[in-house]
Amino acid sequence: MKKALSVVLVLVMLLMAFPLTGIIAFADNEPVQSKDGLWEYRALDNNSVEIISYSGSDKNLVIPSTIDGYTVVGIWYRAFVAQSALKSVKIPESVTDIGFYAFSKCTSLTSIAIPKSVKSIGNYAFYGCTSLASITIPAGVKSIGGGAFENTAYYNNGNNWVKDVLYIGNHLIEAKNTVSGKYTIKETTKTIAGAAFNGCTSLTGVTIPKSVTGIGDFAFSGCTSLTGITIPGSVTSIGESAFNGCTSLTSITIPKSVTSIGAEAFSNCTSLKSVTLPDSLTQVSDYTFAHCTSLTSVTLPNSVTSIGGFAFEYCSSLSSITIPNGVTSIGYEAFYECTKLTDVTIPKSVTSIGELAFYNCTSLKIKGYSNSYAEKYAKANGIPFIPINGRFVVKNGNTYCYVNGVMQKGFKEIMRGDGKVYMHYFGTDGVMRTGWQKIKRGDGKTYLHYFGTNGCMRTGWQNIKRGDGKTYLHYFGTNGCMRTGWQSIERSNGNTYLHYFGTNGCMRTGWQSIKRGNGKTYRHYFGTNGCMRTGWQTIKNAKGVAYIYYFRTNGTMVTGNYKIGTKTYKFNTYGVCLNP
Repeated sequence: MKKALSVVLVLVMLLMAFPLTGIIAFADNEPVQSKDGLWEYRALDNNSVEIISYSGSDKNLVIPSTIDGYTVVGIWYRAFVAQSALKSVKIPESVTDIGFYAFSKCTSLTSIAIPKSVKSIGNYAFYGCTSLASITIPAGVKSIGGGAFENTAYYNNGNNWVKDVLYIGNHLIEAKNTVSGKYTIKETTKTIAGAAFNGCTSLTGVTIPKSVTGIGDFAFSGCTSLTGITIPGSVTSIGESAFNGCTSLTSITIPKSVTSIGAEAFSNCTSLKSVTLPDSLTQVSDYTFAHCTSLTSVTLPNSVTSIGGFAFEYCSSLSSITIPNGVTSIGYEAFYECTKLTDVTIPKSVTSIGELAFYNCTSLKIKGYSNSYAEKYAKANGIPFIPINGRFVVKNGNTYCYVNGVMQKGFKEIMRGDGKVYMHYFGTDGVMRTGWQKIKRGDGKTYLHYFGTNGCMRTGWQNIKRGDGKTYLHYFGTNGCMRTGWQSIERSNGNTYLHYFGTNGCMRTGWQSIKRGNGKTYRHYFGTNGCMRTGWQTIKNAKGVAYIYYFRTNGTMVTGNYKIGTKTYKFNTYGVCLNP
């Protein structure tokens, strides 16, 4: 029996999603009876239709790929519900979507082969098909709704469950509440179905393979013991409420492959402290981080154009946020009751801010461009406004910046001509600093920073020419501090790799001898991209001759006799494997 919480959540989503949208859609486009009287359908775009209902009596049904000359692309909500005489059905290759409850309670249906054209299967699509023992789902299906195959013969057969987890082909369908500790999803899995781990309160960790492309609605909702999760660079979508109520979740890595995050995806994650969204996202959906009461840091990418309603409501620990240039709208109650929010930077691109967006943010100051919508909004709502567009002046070869006539000193965020906000540093004399600078930060320590010729502080990866005339790759944190030593850094594929930077900040590549924490020096190897190699590696020497080496998980090269798996290998003092 499906977990009760899952049923409630999916039914709530069903009530929200279908009755209202269905009524609205029907008002615009009423269903049509087919010429043969067997089908009721609704016209869509591109000369296509979705089936609303079937009134025939065929027990072995072949759904046509066209009806009245229109291509059939969808099977709508409850289209074949409770057709108990239906024994078999063939779905045409033209269909891409199977809707909620589409074949629910077809109790005589024994097998179903989903065609390769289908991309989504709705909630409870085959629920209650108690004779359905054979199910084939192609790897290309992108999303499967909660309860899609619940209470089918396949679902009810205990032999199909492995350690309390049910898979169908390359898709993880559901895990029972008894699943606990850390769970590794099997390789080749493509989707995690809606509500799959919903309510698994003893689940502490999940390893998601790189084959997974989609995480369904409510997939991990209510997993109150889940402390952390890494989403691989293969995932493109995170469903609605996917991690809602994961109250122990303290961190999450979202790769750049993710292009959509559903509403309420991380709401009520009360232990989540920081999050960086990838630059593949264009919007922050409604309620995405609502009630994340421990959230102190949010980094929004420049790709985002809208922030949904209630997106950060009741994030009572959030003190500051910079709205990226390109955002045009901030939704209704977006930052409602963010009581510690003191600093919001709003760019010129914003032209709409919803009602109560900053309700009860009593210490808030809005930073923005003079004469912008942000300034008008601030004044209309009695919120202090601080202009950050500076006027740069060159005197005797030095550059100074004035904001409202006041010369700037120290670290200052200043909006430049492109409408973006950059961090600058001005000495006590007001002179804008460029190039390498040693600056004492708030912790009392001095760090090396780098500022471009325009004074903008560099962050992230930077190619910088050093005193020897050569260009080296460096990495600077979001605070501008140059990184040295060992650093775990997320790369463009969404995965995190270990790198090593010398005391001068230059990224190391190739062979490197590095002293570790135990005081001993070990050989390591770093690719041309700086990523530390582990495991078996084939590496060419200066003459182009390739040798096989093995590196431990911490990157140290193996020498001598070393057991890997069940076999012992011999490595010479140079690390070359002598019996590969």
